[in-house]
Amino acid sequence: AKARYPIVCGSGLFMQAIEQNPVYYELAFEMPNHADSIPLQAWLAAYAERRYGAKSTAAGKAWMYLLEGPYRRGTNGTERSSIVAARPALNVKKSGPNAGLGIPYEPMLVIRAQSQLLKDADKLAFSKPYRFDIVDVQRQMMTNLGQLVHKKAAEAFASRDKAAFALHSGRFLELLRDMDELLYTRSEYSFDRWLTEARSWGETKEEKDLMERDATSLVTIWGADGDPRIFDYSWREWAGLINGYYLPRWQKFYTMLQGHLDAGTDYQEEGLSLAYGREDFRANDFYNRLAEWELAYVDQTGKARTPVTHGDELVVTRRLFDKYLKLSREYYADFSGVGEIKEERTYENVGEE
Repeated sequence: AKARYPIVCGSGLFMQAIEQNPVYYELAFEMPNHADSIPLQAWLAAYAERRYGAKSTAAGKAWMYLLEGPYRRGTNGTERSSIVAARPALNVKKSGPNAGLGIPYEPMLVIRAQSQLLKDADKLAFSKPYRFDIVDVQRQMMTNLGQLVHKKAAEAFASRDKAAFALHSGRFLELLRDMDELLYTRSEYSFDRWLTEARSWGETKEEKDLMERDATSLVTIWGADGDPRIFDYSWREWAGLINGYYLPRWQKFYTMLQGHLDAGTDYQEEGLSLAYGREDFRANDFYNRLAEWELAYVDQTGKARTPVTHGDELVVTRRLFDKYLKLSREYYADFSGVGEIKEERTYENVGEE
């Protein structure tokens, strides 16, 4: 490159607020220093060692599963949509106004990656990047599973199976509570920190309240009042936002559906007006009531919890991995057996000399 462009003295990237994934940029900045293509398996094994500060064959294998899964060709490591952050519906189509729900890889690969990451926890637990990654991968494992859990709840409602509806809807709400607890361990996933920092920009109470309102609006209704069309454009799976906003929305939705089951009445989504491929902000009576609650939430002040983080990442992640590994066996049709996770790839030499 230097020979062809002699005045080039470096490289740089100017990222927007999306598609922020460290491993991509580590590789991108290194690539100009290589004359040939980079062997990804060897590079990722070395990356894991650099990132975690210790050699771990299991961690290297974990990154192979991530490469085969969320980082596979045709993806960019960014989630299309989130069932957690989606505005509730029987047939959830998308969370934000853009990409729809869907997992462009085999979700089992994330579970296998987490299993490998946790194998050397005692060796790697000192590493802050390791602690971030196990929380992030656990979050992805849970939000992927959440799509199936809600689908079962919706199917139970359609078939008027009250017991199954109670089971699956209850599990879905519990998953959201557990995800909030998981993400509460990291400041990077903290709506509480987001609000606290926003308020710090104000000098008077009025200014602080305005800053909190604007910071809330940004990740919920996206700034519009009354009838926003691109609501949840900047959705975030953040502790505090899940507990305070996404979870109550789903609770209200399931309570409404339960009311229809108890009364023997029907609830239909077909024919409702849409905004960017999902139900409009005020598409029916339920969504109109939900809209009023959402707008009131944006105006609410003093929402931030203190401290902005709580709990130990490793302790919480280990517990929730065991819990949702067991639950995954009930929902994934290809998840056979009750013992160790069935490995489809061995990657025996990854990270070894």
